[in-house]
Amino acid sequence: MGAADDVKKSIELCDTHPETVIHELAHLWTQDNHTKSWAKHLFMLHKEYLSKEEVAFFQKETVRRYKTARELVESGEIKRLCICGRRVH
Repeated sequence: MGAADDVKKSIELCDTHPETVIHELAHLWTQDNHTKSWAKHLFMLHKEYLSKEEVAFFQKETVRRYKTARELVESGEIKRLCICGRRVH
């Protein structure tokens, strides 16, 4: 959990889990709430800074929690990674 301040260009974190930091950085980058632009940047940051397994997990969670992210995946704008058995693709 955290909060991004667009004016101060800073984030406040309740924990330092990498996904929390990435989530809040996507807010700073886009200066948006949970919009499609924010979701695109969040997915890009996931791929840049997390392992494939973490990307698959957090993308699944993001799609589950945020309608805008779900719409990006359903439209094909964002290709979602999935974990099938022990293989990530």
